[in-house]
Amino acid sequence: MQPNQTVIKSSVRQSLTKKEFVLPFILVTFLFFLWGMVHNLNGILIPHLKKACQLNNTQSIYIDQVVYFAYFLMAIPAGMILKKWGYKNGIIAGLILAGIGSLIFLPAAGGRIYPLFLFALFVVGCGIAILETAANPYSAILGEPETASSRLNLGAAINGLAVVIAPIVGSIFIFSGINHTEGQWAAMSVVKQAEYLDMESASVKLPICLLPVGLSWWQYFFLLSCQR
Repeated sequence: MQPNQTVIKSSVRQSLTKKEFVLPFILVTFLFFLWGMVHNLNGILIPHLKKACQLNNTQSIYIDQVVYFAYFLMAIPAGMILKKWGYKNGIIAGLILAGIGSLIFLPAAGGRIYPLFLFALFVVGCGIAILETAANPYSAILGEPETASSRLNLGAAINGLAVVIAPIVGSIFIFSGINHTEGQWAAMSVVKQAEYLDMESASVKLPICLLPVGLSWWQYFFLLSCQR
């Protein structure tokens, strides 16, 4: 085989390889945005659930801590999952787990059940921990080694975009904007108070319902990507 033919075949193979990386990289990059949204919406949930579930300051702190506790517990298991199943299947497992956790929000919001809210956040945190553990090294190998740092920087930039978008989403779909003074609250009947708290708790259902739908679609696209 002549040298010029070898060069042509090598360049064609490299071009095809780069095209095969495009879809998986787009999917992985979105995951950086996804867990950025989860982290920043979690901060919005703290004052909201404190009001909806009538929590004290200590109880409201657990809303944020339970996610990081999930990260702590899943650090080693996440690595074991990736070692056994690989990056792609590990990401799918993380998406499934995060989707299950988001569905647990529905009965928690319906009954204003504070421990169930914590459990839902814990499950979501476990799923996101697997995603973060898998997405960083997976994005690094989706292309030439020389450009791995650029891909990671792009993912970090997309993650930072969630810092801006999450408060906007929270203000539109979660915060009602209705606040009562102590005098107004004392003047309300028990039934009216319960109705108000139920309304505040139910406001998290829409964004939380959209999360498992989005996760399911992303899982589907990842399955297609795995079959390529």
